[in-house]
Amino acid sequence: MGKGALSNERSPSLPQVSRYVLDIFVRAAFHRKESGIVTAMVGMLQAPPGTRLFERLAREQRVCTAFSGDNVDGRTNIIPAMGLDKLIGTLIR
Repeated sequence: MGKGALSNERSPSLPQVSRYVLDIFVRAAFHRKESGIVTAMVGMLQAPPGTRLFERLAREQRVCTAFSGDNVDGRTNIIPAMGLDKLIGTLIR
């Protein structure tokens, strides 16, 4: 997928976003394995209120819960484009 695939010029369809995100997870897992990283700490992205990310996601109606500030508790205040269940399933794989 090219650099412009996720630009503001055109909105990708959900399948395009999902393939792009899954590719990132696969590449990250490959990197950890090839680098000999035994344990990797992966946290859920959160959008702190007052940030540009929070404002953008709020405009898109993709902020769902209060911000905890703890990115390793398994919670997020963001509604992922790929769906929360799929995101969590991909992370714990």
